[in-house]
Amino acid sequence: MNNIIIYGAGKQGQECLEYMKWRGIDDCCIAFADKNFEALLREGRKGMLRKDIVSPEEAKRMDVPILVSIGGSRGMQ
Repeated sequence: MNNIIIYGAGKQGQECLEYMKWRGIDDCCIAFADKNFEALLREGRKGMLRKDIVSPEEAKRMDVPILVSIGGSRGMQ
């Protein structure tokens, strides 16, 4: 399977990765991209997410498909 980046390192992004893990395809996710990537790195989220966290600009430069997994304040229903 091709590599992808999940945009959004919050709850929806983590749920996407969990779904991919359940399907046995989580290895294709090479990183999370998030506009708050610096704060997430300071908080130590990289270890929790088990994936790199990059800026949206860095994700664009990586030239791989991006799965957008962001939601509003209500989240996914």
